[in-house]
Amino acid sequence: MSVVTEATLRAMFKKSTPKTFTLTKGDILTPNARQFLKERRITIVEGQVAMPERGHGQANDILCRERVPTEAAFQPRFVSDFDGGRFESKPEYMTQVFGNKLVGKDDPRIMLRGRLDSLQSTVLEIQLQFVGQVSPSLMKSLDEILLLIRATLRAEVMGELLSIELLLGLDDASLREHSHHPQKHYGIPHFVPDVSMGREVVLLNKLRTTIREVEVVATQTFKHQAQVSRIDIIQILNRLSSAAYILMCRVRSGYYKRDF
Repeated sequence: MSVVTEATLRAMFKKSTPKTFTLTKGDILTPNARQFLKERRITIVEGQVAMPERGHGQANDILCRERVPTEAAFQPRFVSDFDGGRFESKPEYMTQVFGNKLVGKDDPRIMLRGRLDSLQSTVLEIQLQFVGQVSPSLMKSLDEILLLIRATLRAEVMGELLSIELLLGLDDASLREHSHHPQKHYGIPHFVPDVSMGREVVLLNKLRTTIREVEVVATQTFKHQAQVSRIDIIQILNRLSSAAYILMCRVRSGYYKRDF
C-alpha cells in the first residue's frame, strides 16, 4: 500500500495529462491529490494496474507504475501535517508549523501565532503614544510585557516550556495576588474603566482585553477533547492580562508619579 499525493501526480503528469488515472487496490489517494485530478477532469479508475501490451503507446506508459516516479523515489522537502501530502516546494495556501511540517494557513496554531504577533504590535502602538508622556518605569514595564509576549511566541514555535520568574517585579503568585486585591496593594478598589480615568488607563485596558482574547484563542488551540496541552502558554497569557490590570491600578493610584 502507498499514499498517492498531489506531488506524486504532478511528477507523473509532468509531460502529458491522461484522461484516466488507475488507482491500485489498497493505495490511498490524499484529498489534495483527488482535487488535483478533479480540476483536470481526470477520471479515477479503481482497481489493479494492468501492464501495457506491446504497441499500445504513450497512454498506457503513463498509467504503468513501473514507468513513472514512485512515492518511494520522491524525496520531499515538505510534508503536510494534515493529510500526509509531500511537496518539493511549499504551496501558497500552506505554511510551516514545525520543521518541514506544513499546515493550512488557517490552522489553529498558525492563527495563534498571528494573534501573538498582533499583540506585540498593540504593545508597540501603546508605547509610541506614551513616549515622553508617561513615567520611564511604566515604559520599562511595557518593555517587560513585550519581551514576554515574544518569548511566548518563540516557545510555541520551538516547542519549549516557558515560565515566569519576575514580571513587573512580581513572581507568578504575586501577580495573581496584586491583581486580585488592588485595595490591599494600591489603595484602590476594583474598577470599571471609564474615559474620565485618562488615556493611560484606557490604552492599558485595551492591552488587557486584547491579551484576554489571545488567551481564549490559545485555549481553543491547545484543547483536545478532555485534554489541554501547553498549559504553560495559557498560564503566561493569563498572567500577562493580570500584569496589564496591575499597570492600570498603578496608574490610577499615582504609583508612577514619584519618577516622572
